Amino acid sequence: MQQMRWPEEKRVHLLDYWRVIRRRRWAVLSTFTLIVAAVAVYSFIARPIYRATAQIEIGSESLRIFSFQEGLSVDTTNPQYYQTQYELLKSDTLLKKVIDRMKLDRRPEFSPLIQGLPGEDELTATKRNEVLVKAFRAHLTIAPVRQSRLVNIHFESPSPQLAASAANTLAQSYIDWDLETKVNASQNAVKWLTSQIEEQRKKAEQAQAALQAFKQEKGLVMADEESQNINSQRLSALNAEYLSAQTRRVEAETRFNQARSLLEDPERLESVSEVIKDPLVQSLRAQEIKLTADLSDLSQKYGPKHPQIVRLKAELESIHQKISQEVKKIVISLKNDYEVAKAKEATLLKALNRQKAEYMELAQKSVQYGVLKRETESAQAIYEVLLKRLKEASLAEDIKESNIRIVNPAPIPLSPYRPNKFKNILLSLLVGATMGIGLAFFFEYLDNTLKTPEDLKEHLGLPFLGMVPHLQPSSRSHSSKLSELLILHHSKSSAAESYHMVRTNLLLSSSEGPPQIILVSSPAPNEGKTLTAANLALALAQAGSKTLLIDGDFRRSQIHTLFGLKENAGLVDYLTQGRPLESLLQSTLVSNLKVIACGPRPPNPAELLSSARLRDALQTLRGQFQAIIFDSPPIAVVTDPVLLSQLADGTILVVQSGRTAREVAQRAKEQLLSVNATLLGVVLNDVEVNREGYYYHYYGRYYHHYYEPEEEGKAAEQKEKAKVEA
Repeated sequence: MQQMRWPEEKRVHLLDYWRVIRRRRWAVLSTFTLIVAAVAVYSFIARPIYRATAQIEIGSESLRIFSFQEGLSVDTTNPQYYQTQYELLKSDTLLKKVIDRMKLDRRPEFSPLIQGLPGEDELTATKRNEVLVKAFRAHLTIAPVRQSRLVNIHFESPSPQLAASAANTLAQSYIDWDLETKVNASQNAVKWLTSQIEEQRKKAEQAQAALQAFKQEKGLVMADEESQNINSQRLSALNAEYLSAQTRRVEAETRFNQARSLLEDPERLESVSEVIKDPLVQSLRAQEIKLTADLSDLSQKYGPKHPQIVRLKAELESIHQKISQEVKKIVISLKNDYEVAKAKEATLLKALNRQKAEYMELAQKSVQYGVLKRETESAQAIYEVLLKRLKEASLAEDIKESNIRIVNPAPIPLSPYRPNKFKNILLSLLVGATMGIGLAFFFEYLDNTLKTPEDLKEHLGLPFLGMVPHLQPSSRSHSSKLSELLILHHSKSSAAESYHMVRTNLLLSSSEGPPQIILVSSPAPNEGKTLTAANLALALAQAGSKTLLIDGDFRRSQIHTLFGLKENAGLVDYLTQGRPLESLLQSTLVSNLKVIACGPRPPNPAELLSSARLRDALQTLRGQFQAIIFDSPPIAVVTDPVLLSQLADGTILVVQSGRTAREVAQRAKEQLLSVNATLLGVVLNDVEVNREGYYYHYYGRYYHHYYEPEEEGKAAEQKEKAKVEA
């Protein structure tokens, strides 16, 4: 039993791509030729189009002579500014100005576009403008130069003069439109300023009158700041005097209270500074000290009643009284100082309070005065600014200055912009080759047929027995079917050698010896299985093996036709009527080859092929022939080959290159393996070696060079002549 083998992952090489291109070379060449031819024809018959280019610079900002222009400028550092300018260059309003300036509605390039719009009403005029603008924009291209402020204005037209004129007119119209916009802005500003100045003048006069009336009403002679400053200085001075008087009053009160509290203790009066500093008290205290010293001295000599002692005591008492009286006078003096200081403090406090009230009243007046003054100054300032801006705006109306300038005017183009014949043809060569190769790979992707031995190995996993090349017309020079027996009539051809190779691979396919009964079938009809079976039988017979070829295709028999034999008796007669096998054997041009034809077509082929009589017949034939080749119907059509595979030692699948689908071949293989049939291998038939480009192509070419075509032709003619004579 043939075991299934999973195909290994295929490694793709550059040679595989080349083989695909070579195999699909007609698709590549057709696509390439069609594209190149179409582009070439277009390039030579197309109407030439000329492109003119005017280059302008959009500066960062305009020259501002007056401060007034700052209010009309825009932020040119914003990227949106330049993008806006690019869109303005294509705007309907600007293009309409260009069309009117150039009178393009009268030009032959544009006038046919509006001829189908009859009428002179406003709607028709609007429609006409839309058509002209759309047509003009279709020929226009705005191309900013990267990393710069330059902009290229391209215009394309069949007329080189019109192309240059349109590009230059658009550039100049864009500058004029920009200047017009700025002048209109200045004029509008002048109108607005004129209307605002008169109104602002009235406001300034009203504010000045209100300020003057307030000063008269409140009696404000000086400016509010001066009055406030004077009042503030007075308040500060009074406050300082009051604080000083308060300090003196506190000091006088302290000395008075201290002295008054010491009247009851005369001994402590000396601690009062006013008493100590008083000259009379100092003199009396000196006398008291002296008399006390004298009294002390006399008391040591005399008694208390001594006249001198009595006198001294009387004098001391008198001095004490004088000191007491003087102290009382000092206390009274301190009290008077205290009263004076207290009165002065009270007076200053009243003056300070009055000054504060006056200050607060003046502050309230100053607030109202300041509001009125600021309104007056603001109104006056606005009036002066408006007056200044009005003068500047009036002068700016006469300044024709723009931040846009023409760098390079558009010259009249000397050669057409398109079609560029050289560029188009060069590009068509590249595109044609690319699309042709892409189409080849696309067809290859859609192609699911088996074409090469590698495909058989990858998708079927069966041994490859050989490859039969495609029969050229020279190989079919004879009109009869006999010419398809390549082993006989074209023995020197590469196709005949391919069948020899199949025979050799078949004989060496098993280490136990070559199979005796070989079933030849194909996945689908018309894949060359019958031709392969016949030529394989001839090859085996020429190798010396006694060979029998049996036509087992009861539905479409062809073996007898190939060998020019009779079909009146065959295998069907044996199976249905019991005719002897020896009577069914027919001879051929090769002595070792016998053929059993199909015979009349039976109504029940499957029942006959599965009968015991066929099994007995094959058993009998095994003893008479070394090799038995059994031709059978296609596997995908009927079940006959599946039944015959049970009687054969091995089965050969014949697939047609470029025709047999992979899925059909895989299903045929699976059907045979499902009944434990032995698969000997696959024969790849009808291979166009020149188209595939494999080593088989080189093999066939070398083989043809090795054998002389003349000798091959002579041998074929001799064999055909011998057959006819027989």
